[in-house]
Amino acid sequence: MENFDNLLKAVDGLEQKIAKLEEIAKEANNKLLNALKTAKPVSKYGVSEESCMKFIKLTRALLAGDIAEAKVVSGASPATGGYLIPTEVAGTILSIVHQYSVALRYSTIFPMGSKNVNIPKAIANLYDYVVDEGVSLTPVASGNLFGVVPLSAKRHGSIVPITNDMIESASVNVVDFLMEEIARALAKGTDSITFLGTTSAGTTVSSMPGILANEEVTAVTTSTTAITSLKVKDLDDCIASVDSSVLDGARFFMNTAVLYGVVANLKENTGENAGLIYQPATGDRPAMWRGFPIETVSCLPSSGGANTKFIAFGNLKYNIIGRLGELSYDTAREATIIEGGTTYNLWQQGMQAIKLEEMIDIKVAFPTAFAYIKTASS
Repeated sequence: MENFDNLLKAVDGLEQKIAKLEEIAKEANNKLLNALKTAKPVSKYGVSEESCMKFIKLTRALLAGDIAEAKVVSGASPATGGYLIPTEVAGTILSIVHQYSVALRYSTIFPMGSKNVNIPKAIANLYDYVVDEGVSLTPVASGNLFGVVPLSAKRHGSIVPITNDMIESASVNVVDFLMEEIARALAKGTDSITFLGTTSAGTTVSSMPGILANEEVTAVTTSTTAITSLKVKDLDDCIASVDSSVLDGARFFMNTAVLYGVVANLKENTGENAGLIYQPATGDRPAMWRGFPIETVSCLPSSGGANTKFIAFGNLKYNIIGRLGELSYDTAREATIIEGGTTYNLWQQGMQAIKLEEMIDIKVAFPTAFAYIKTASS
């Protein structure tokens, strides 16, 4: 009988514990539901909801032609042909651009205080000194090290078409999407100007000739007009053509199709002694050629005929990208956009466009820090 009473007490205690656990679970569940109800949308890039909503409000105001509201939201009058977008959004776009742009990752970035600036070439090639007591410091003889690179900022930007439905139902996720698309376009354009001297649409930028269009950069020519005629010696001649002092940090730059379709298959010798020089990427290490990293750049040619410049080699530290001011922003309802040879009329297609611009200049400080490979002329 005593054992039975003990059992009843144990069961009663267990029921009380279960009831307590159920109460705790219910309370936790209610807290979770309340948290979900009051949760604010989260940008995958960490941009606050407030900044996202200001960006959306500015876009809607500009598309509606409500200039007064646009000034209130942006906090400023038009600058460089557009309004200033929220600082957090602008900073995020520029940080994403750096992720996608090879040129911005490795070039020397110079903040410009005015539209026209002369900067010393030495900014990309400084030396150190050891001076004995009582002895004057003597500069190292280094060619045109102490010359200047003239920078003159030009408008550079991107137009991103969007549908009316997209902006009407805009949310934090839509802002993330737009930031990423704008950043990709700016990155692609910056790389194209840096290497080819053209916009991503193919328009020549005469004031920014690019590495492959720079007359002072050494050209290595293949034996035929076909990219597939590339030889081991052509790549090695690129390395030998640049100043040896810039090799620490030098890289090859080429299209993915050229890397995996041609370069990855090149061999040192023939017959039984043949061996690949190319080293594929492993872990955090990029693909390599003779110990130099290979970067893939989508704007570089993947095919072509005579006189096609398709591989660059050198140290992008000696390429200077000047930036002036902040990103400016505007919109359009009736613009005509040409993309990939196709013309889009926004009004007819029920679409609008976002235009985002920055002021930049891109110049090669030391042409001897670069070389490129091109196909033969005939």
